[in-house]
Amino acid sequence: MRPARYISLLCLSVCLVACPAWGGVEFEEDDDRVAHYRLTVSPAAETMAPRLVTPVLETVAGNAALHYYRLHTFDSVDATSKSGRDLYGEAFDGWYSLRGTPIEKLPLDDMRVAASWFEQSVRAFLEPAARCRECVWGVDQASLRGEETIQYMLPELQYQRGAARLLAIQTRLAIAEGRYDDAVRLLRIGFHMARDTGDAPFIVCGLVGGAIAGINFDAATELIAAPDSPNLYWALSELPDPLVPMRETMRFGLTLGPRVLPLIENAETAVRAPEEWNRLFREACVTLVSVSGEGLFRRPLEEFSPLLAGTAGYTHAKRRLVDWGFDANRVEAMPIGQVIAIYSARVYQRLADAALKPWLVPSSEALPLARAAEELLYNCTQPDNPDREVLPVASLLLPASTAARTVEVRTARRLAVLRLIEALRMHAAETGSLPDSLDEVSVVPVPENPATGEPFDYQLSEGSAVISVEEYGGYGAPAEEYTITLRE
Repeated sequence: MRPARYISLLCLSVCLVACPAWGGVEFEEDDDRVAHYRLTVSPAAETMAPRLVTPVLETVAGNAALHYYRLHTFDSVDATSKSGRDLYGEAFDGWYSLRGTPIEKLPLDDMRVAASWFEQSVRAFLEPAARCRECVWGVDQASLRGEETIQYMLPELQYQRGAARLLAIQTRLAIAEGRYDDAVRLLRIGFHMARDTGDAPFIVCGLVGGAIAGINFDAATELIAAPDSPNLYWALSELPDPLVPMRETMRFGLTLGPRVLPLIENAETAVRAPEEWNRLFREACVTLVSVSGEGLFRRPLEEFSPLLAGTAGYTHAKRRLVDWGFDANRVEAMPIGQVIAIYSARVYQRLADAALKPWLVPSSEALPLARAAEELLYNCTQPDNPDREVLPVASLLLPASTAARTVEVRTARRLAVLRLIEALRMHAAETGSLPDSLDEVSVVPVPENPATGEPFDYQLSEGSAVISVEEYGGYGAPAEEYTITLRE
């Protein structure tokens, strides 16, 4: 169904809604990649009323993924986005986020028209999805083998991101018009969508889920800054932790080596004829060339072949197997493919185990382990390393573990910051002012920075509270600064 390009009677009636005087949120990113948020907020007392998680009694037995698939079949995401760009130009893409157009500068009349196009989809598909008790995307990742493992098509991901942006337009419109209950309802849908998207068994799904969470955190920040908006401390606290979990996804991602290359799967226990070992070796070389990106292994096979590299490393691999305790006569009798398979499997597993360690400890302890894993992966490409890769299995197929963990940490950190701001609003409602230090806040527990396990850096400067957050890892979690001023 294509959205109509006209203003409905309902949309005209909405235009008459009086909008509150807006103080707003200012956002900018400076040359040092520090993200600055400046909020003017109203004091807000404690309340449990807003809910960003569907109450248990309102949930239903069902699979949210089915509703998302129906939404994509309905084709309203692409149709609405295209109509918006056709009618309003590139400005349309700035409506969904405070990073694009500040809420006080939004063209509300135009937004009401665009929001009406997507309203039916929200009611028919996204709201039911947010009530479902599970989300199963129907991907049997355990059965994936060969190149299909990394080339599996996921067109629904782009739809999810597009749907989240259109939903955010509705959320920001509700905030701008003072319809805070509607804004909370739409945020609830958006946060469910973030978690459901990240629940699919591929790392890219977690990354998109994190991006959707970020869109909703931006809108939640604007709701917090809206005049006389309800306090969201407990609503935010009820969100799942982590909101977009990626540990199980990473555990799957770390099995890509043996999944993509049958040569190294069960290499030490498999019984194969010599010609079968060598055939799998040749196939592995072709696969590595096929799946590689720009770089050395992108060159055509006639110019460079991993087969030649593997053969050249055969002597080294034999020597290392003996060093590891294999019988020298047995190793000498092995075909080339088997020697390369066992050696490559052991090297890969060592690197995969190192990449898993950061996911088995709290975020505040993960970064040194992640950097150690990256250094180990780099060293495996060096010719003087005794455990260097003969075939570039790990260097091509291991996922970007640190970058993925950074997405999870960034999401948890943003959630904690918003909870802290709401604790400050709660404190101001009781005392009439912002605290000189976080130790003064006693009405609710004060969140700590999940990236460090320590309290957030907080200062009161000229009547405004300043929360400073250091960069995490350098992989997409930039430093942030939040300046909070009470509305007069």
